[in-house]
Amino acid sequence: MLKLSKKMVVSPKSLILKQRQLLLMCRITTLVSILVSVAFTSIQAQTTTNRSILQKASTDAAIQEQKDYLRLKQLASEKKWPLMTRGKNGAIAKLVGIDPSGDPLYVTTYDNLAGAATVRTNLLWPGAATGINLTGSSANIKGKIAIWDGGAVLATHVELNGRVLQKDNPATTEDHSTHVAGIMINSGVNPIAKGMAYGAQQLLAYDFSNHVSEMLSEAPNLLISNHSYGTISGWYYNDGDSRWEFRGEFGANEDYKFGYYDAEARNWDSIAYNAPNYLIVKAAGNNRDVNGPAIGQKYFRYNASNTIIDAGNRPAGISSNDSFDILPTYSVAKNVLTVGAVNPITGGYSRPSDVILSSFTSWGPTDDGRIKPDIVTDGVDLYSGIASGNNAYAYLSGTSMATPVASGSIFLLQEYYSKLNSGAFMRAATLKGLVIHTADEAGAADGPDYMHGWGLLNMERAASVITSANTDQLIQERTLSNGGTYSQSVVASGKGTLVATISWTDPKGTVNTTNRLNNAEKKLINDLDVRITGGSNTYLPYILDPARRNNAATNGDNVLDNVEKIVIPGAIPGQTYNITVSHKGTLERGTQAFSLLVSGVGGNAYCASTATAAGNTKIDSLSIGTFRGSLSATCTGYGNLMTQTVSLQPNQEYPFALRVGTCNGSTASRIVKIFLDYNNNGIFEAGEKVAESGVLSGSTIYNGTLTTPANLKVGNNTRLRIVAVETTNTNDVTACGNYAGGQTIDLLATVATPSKNVGVIAVVNPLSTSCAADSQLVTIRIKNYGDVAQSNFPVTAVIKNGGTTIATFNATYPMSLAGGAEGNYTFQAFYNSTNASSISIAARTNLSGDQSPANDEYIATIAAGTPSAAPTGTAEQCGSDQVTLTRTGDVSAGTAFWYTTPTGGAPIASGNTTTTSVIPTDRT
Repeated sequence: MLKLSKKMVVSPKSLILKQRQLLLMCRITTLVSILVSVAFTSIQAQTTTNRSILQKASTDAAIQEQKDYLRLKQLASEKKWPLMTRGKNGAIAKLVGIDPSGDPLYVTTYDNLAGAATVRTNLLWPGAATGINLTGSSANIKGKIAIWDGGAVLATHVELNGRVLQKDNPATTEDHSTHVAGIMINSGVNPIAKGMAYGAQQLLAYDFSNHVSEMLSEAPNLLISNHSYGTISGWYYNDGDSRWEFRGEFGANEDYKFGYYDAEARNWDSIAYNAPNYLIVKAAGNNRDVNGPAIGQKYFRYNASNTIIDAGNRPAGISSNDSFDILPTYSVAKNVLTVGAVNPITGGYSRPSDVILSSFTSWGPTDDGRIKPDIVTDGVDLYSGIASGNNAYAYLSGTSMATPVASGSIFLLQEYYSKLNSGAFMRAATLKGLVIHTADEAGAADGPDYMHGWGLLNMERAASVITSANTDQLIQERTLSNGGTYSQSVVASGKGTLVATISWTDPKGTVNTTNRLNNAEKKLINDLDVRITGGSNTYLPYILDPARRNNAATNGDNVLDNVEKIVIPGAIPGQTYNITVSHKGTLERGTQAFSLLVSGVGGNAYCASTATAAGNTKIDSLSIGTFRGSLSATCTGYGNLMTQTVSLQPNQEYPFALRVGTCNGSTASRIVKIFLDYNNNGIFEAGEKVAESGVLSGSTIYNGTLTTPANLKVGNNTRLRIVAVETTNTNDVTACGNYAGGQTIDLLATVATPSKNVGVIAVVNPLSTSCAADSQLVTIRIKNYGDVAQSNFPVTAVIKNGGTTIATFNATYPMSLAGGAEGNYTFQAFYNSTNASSISIAARTNLSGDQSPANDEYIATIAAGTPSAAPTGTAEQCGSDQVTLTRTGDVSAGTAFWYTTPTGGAPIASGNTTTTSVIPTDRT
């Protein structure tokens, strides 16, 4: 007989969309003047939304867009340009304008829980350890997030139902639009498809065809918009005609549109300038693996008449757009957040090598050398809804997917800031600066690069700056006037690296309509500068050299970017630093609003400790861990050696050898104590004495052991103080104050990554939505957070139904797990969940000597539901060789698969209504 099964609709791997280039360029040259004519000259444009100007510009733009569309249709008819095509994997491309050479311009779309884990958005959700509890559901942010994409969002999808307001009338719903919207706000009906802001009450949606007028109209009310599309540039595979096309100008070997600041980029910068709370989030593009045919293979390109023709076989010399400078047009706008794509980091970031670029993500720099993309997020194999059905899902990859990970996530940051600041929102420059300020390091060297931008989005760290409420981390929104400076003194706390970032919404730049290829003319209008001074040192921001794109970042005068960032890894806890913001030249429009973000401050000056009668005792040297240092050559009462660093790991015993000598051969008795400010509060408290000698005499070596606590935070710096007092009374030796004879030495102690640290990062099987089963295996994923390979360590899983334990598995992880690596382990036993309503699995590692036990355990909740009722259907034979198969009953749960046997075998057809020529011999 024919049997029927059902499965969730998931696009096969071969159909994964790679969010191909998705940008919009100028819509016939008359549109360029619309925003130029409404330049706002008051500081209000940078700090208060200019509704009247934006509304007038929107009306003017809409009128012009309609005129341009009619002209474009006429030209398309004359030149035989298609109005819409399909690219590889079904990505749509629409004709939107012509470039200055007369060639047509097309815009195309670029092709979740792993995404949330990669950037730590899940740590802001309810139930996470941070306790922040954000979902995007606050009433005051309803309708303040939007999407522009290549078609309508399927608003009736079960993940989105009732929460998407499509404000225009696109001809079709699109998988791409629905998938992107879902990454932003999916409610989590299917838990693994949960969106970043899954509680958002309303997402506004538009097709990208008239995005300028629509963005102008919506800008006064928006905080965030997502744009996973862009101008087709360089090579493009026309799937409809099965051919490679080179979209550069006639006779050109490189497409000028890469890195080019065009009229659309300028329009977006102007919109942002007049709507200071509105941040536009833009996909970088997927050009790096769209490389055209092999040399000698057929290709097409535009001729001198702007008609695409068979250009013969591809010659050598045409760029394959597979390296730097492949960001199309308005991906390079100054005031937007441009997002690249990396592979998922399911266990969360722990080191730069965790961040692996996707094969497709486009690289900077811009033609004028600015740092783009701004940040990277997960863009590979994200799971979200698609438009083929209200219950349909697919895995898609691309910067189109990375971008909504960012936009949905940072929407939560605005929600959080509003909760803590009486309903107020951050300026867009503040939000963009915050994201860059707190990004995780990525790439081979410290600082930004043209591949990863400023690094991997870190939502947990960004939220911590807001939580701080201007105590140990600062958010300052200020304004510079011509000739003015802004200064702020801070005290380093040692709680992380001292970092200062400035960010500003710059006035629109100038568009070069001639000499467009790789024109390095600066687009920065108001050049602000940040500097930090401390002691005799002046610290400068990161810079990159656009002429040497592979080079690591250095420090210098940044004259290109409207974001500047200074990092002082060895900032001395307790020392005062002065931050100054100034500007070069004359500020256009007389003023410039800017945002200053600072971390690693809010510290206290440490108490003094010194001998008043120095001359006898000196602390010669210290050996501890990897530190071997000569400390004092003279018998001064105090030695500030904070430029020397002792590296310590949490939960570790450190044997040490401290040599105490004399300057004059004295045999006076001495007692030595060592203090370490574990909690970075600037005070040596009772529990922070870590070693104490007996009574010593003459020149001698004091041997002891220093044990660090498990709760030391990696990356913190603190002060290690050694006090040697000429006395036989231990009460005379304290961390603070003066004493008669002896010496005090201060050293910098930094908390390093533990060598021995493994933990469970996920329960891989069963899935969180698995059906009940009488024989269920458990597979866990383990990460070695340390830098030393580990093997043969115990692992445990405890499975509970509610509060009742139904199984306990104990085993040994047998393989060698290298530092930073991950691996799966499947317990060789089963548990029965057939009578369970909700299963919890607590999996943990039990490595002997693990230095960070807090990350040993992972708890997963499995909604062990009963299997769905078997689907029903009918089979009607029509003629001798055709059967019509029709599913009956509820067809909303997925796609039907049809078989000829009750069990086993392969399906003969799929679909809720379909046909087959495979007919069982018994006709049943």
